Amino acid sequence: MRFTPIILALAAALTGVVLLISVGEGTAGPQTVWTSQDGNVRVLFILDKLRYVRGEAVTLRLTVANLGQTPLSYHFRSGKHYDFEIYHGGTLIWRWSEGKVFVQMLTTFQVPPGERKDFVEQWRQMDLRGGYVPPGEYTAVAFLPVDREAGGAAAPDRLVLHFSILP
Repeated sequence: MRFTPIILALAAALTGVVLLISVGEGTAGPQTVWTSQDGNVRVLFILDKLRYVRGEAVTLRLTVANLGQTPLSYHFRSGKHYDFEIYHGGTLIWRWSEGKVFVQMLTTFQVPPGERKDFVEQWRQMDLRGGYVPPGEYTAVAFLPVDREAGGAAAPDRLVLHFSILP
C-alpha cells in the first residue's frame, strides 16, 4: 500500500511518536516529523525533506492541534508566538526572529476545538551575517515562547530535527 506524505504526517500526529518517513518516487519526498502530545494538545514540527541541495529553501512547519472539546489558549510576553533556529556543529547560525520587531505587550492566541494553528517559514541556507552555509549536518529547532507563568495550554520546550545539506 502506498501512502501520501499528508497521510503519513497525519499518522504521525495520531500516534504521538517520533517518525522518520521516507516516501517513494513521485511524491513530495522524504519527510521528518517530530510529534509531541500532552493531553488534548498535539504539536508537530515538520521539515519537508531530510536532505537538501545547496541553496534550496528548507521549509519549517510548526503545528499546534487541539484534539479536545475546549479552546486552547497560549499566552506570550510579546507578539512573537513562535520561532525557528538552525544550528551547525552546535553553533546557532540562523534564527527566524533575528532582526524582526515584535509588539512588546502581553498577547494570546487560541486554537478552537478540533482545529489547528500552523506556523510556516523558509530558511534560505544563509547564516545570520547573510552568507551561504556550507554542506553538512544541521539541526532545526522550533518552539513556542509561551509565558508559562500566565498559565494556558501545554507547549513543549524545544522540538528538534536533524537534516543535511549536500555538496
